[in-house]
Amino acid sequence: VHVSPTAGSAAGGAALTLHGDRLRPASGTDDLAARVGTFAPVAVRPGAATGSTEIVTPARVAGFADVATGRSLSDYASILDGAFAYREPFAVSSASPSAVAAAGGARVTLFGRTGSLPEDGEWGGRLGLVVVGTRSNQAVVVAPPKPGGGFYELTIPDAWEVSTNGVGRSSAVLARLPQLEHRTRASVASVSPGLAAPGGSGSLLDVVGANFHREEISVRLGEFSSSAPGTPTAQVVSSTLLRVEACGNHHHDTRAPAEVASAADAESDGNSWSSDGVLVAFHRLPSTLGASPVTGGEGGGTLVRVTGSDFRDSGAKLLCAFGSVVVSAAGYSSTNRVDCVSPARAPDGGRDAPLAVSVNGRDFSGPTTDAGFPVTFSYGARVEVYGLAPDHGPSLGGTLVTVRGANFVPAAWEPGREFAFSCRFGAKVAPALGGSGALTASSASCRSPPHAAGFVAVEVSAGGGNFSSFGVVFEYQASASAEVLFPPVGLASGGTLVTVVGSNFIASQQHAGYGHGMVAQPGSGSGSGSGSG
Repeated sequence: VHVSPTAGSAAGGAALTLHGDRLRPASGTDDLAARVGTFAPVAVRPGAATGSTEIVTPARVAGFADVATGRSLSDYASILDGAFAYREPFAVSSASPSAVAAAGGARVTLFGRTGSLPEDGEWGGRLGLVVVGTRSNQAVVVAPPKPGGGFYELTIPDAWEVSTNGVGRSSAVLARLPQLEHRTRASVASVSPGLAAPGGSGSLLDVVGANFHREEISVRLGEFSSSAPGTPTAQVVSSTLLRVEACGNHHHDTRAPAEVASAADAESDGNSWSSDGVLVAFHRLPSTLGASPVTGGEGGGTLVRVTGSDFRDSGAKLLCAFGSVVVSAAGYSSTNRVDCVSPARAPDGGRDAPLAVSVNGRDFSGPTTDAGFPVTFSYGARVEVYGLAPDHGPSLGGTLVTVRGANFVPAAWEPGREFAFSCRFGAKVAPALGGSGALTASSASCRSPPHAAGFVAVEVSAGGGNFSSFGVVFEYQASASAEVLFPPVGLASGGTLVTVVGSNFIASQQHAGYGHGMVAQPGSGSGSGSGSG
């Protein structure tokens, strides 16, 4: 006599077939019965095969039980020692991972509180579940697909009530497993900035897309993934935006696709990764080597030429930072030069602002040059203009004008050191004169350039083109012209009163000299003057 199956649930209810001789009831009044362990009698019914009969196993504690048949209490002689094994059913406590790609194919480990699973695979095939490995209280299954995404509640027949060909018996009890979430594959629409630093230097990237899950998220740039040990994890801002540091040791001037997976075990679940073809370029960060000028007014407006390396014409992403204040670059000249206009000094900033450049809108050059020297821009107090001496001159220009004011030079400026100070007469700019004492914190000297007769505002600049705006006026006067002298002759000893007739004679402070340095006095009209000679 032998039985099949040889094991079943401790809860009982398994259909157990006994094969052997004279196991069918001889008639309707036959008292053939069976015994399973200490439970007797157990009713029998004809089996499907000749010479077989079936019983339904009673409930019993886990362990091995003897199986016997007979027609009376004294007739149970055909005892099968330990023929049937009562097993605890496989009760699942958790699954890992709990979320997989909707395409299926991921391996999921089921952890059971009790029981175990048979080692022959495909036992769950009729329910779309394939067992690929088992061990004590664990089973590894292949997740089925669920194209629309969402939750999938797996059910499997009690492991010990499944025949060897994988088809569950009618008495099988279905065991419910934890819900397995099938997630629609993430997609990537864009990455900003699209340019990052190579060598794993940590450029911060904003990834825009869809189906990002806060619980499990991984970002892969080429062959490098954010889920690798020691790599900063991605931060999910929303289901359509995540932020991650550029990972991996990428080379300069290379590109890598940006891919996202919303699965716990993304490295082994190839179906969970997006594949939208969005690329991230890797280029060296720029380096700043110097700037000119390095000083300007605290109100901003100074045009600064920044020199360095690895500058790129990246449009709106090309930025200049003056300390904590960031502005768009004024212009791109070459990979070695960028023009920036200084902003107003930050209220909480110092006089010296570190100067840096970004080509991707986020990562800036370091605070020092390659040689370790800081590149800074120094803010001076606002340049002020109080007065001019003289405040007028001929339209031909050339008048030496002393400008009085305050804060003409930076506090740290040393006399004799080159300094780009200039005066502006209307729209015409004239450099300040050099020489000892020509430029101080409160005065500067400039020669007036030629200009049409009239009044113009004179402003000054302490470098870089940011001129003052005080509106102090300088008068350009038309050049005087003498046409007639009367009398035309006089005594050699002098003393002759001469009247000069001409044009553009100004009564105020304008004098004419002739002969031996005698000075004429203004006459009664704007076109005449008189003097003795």
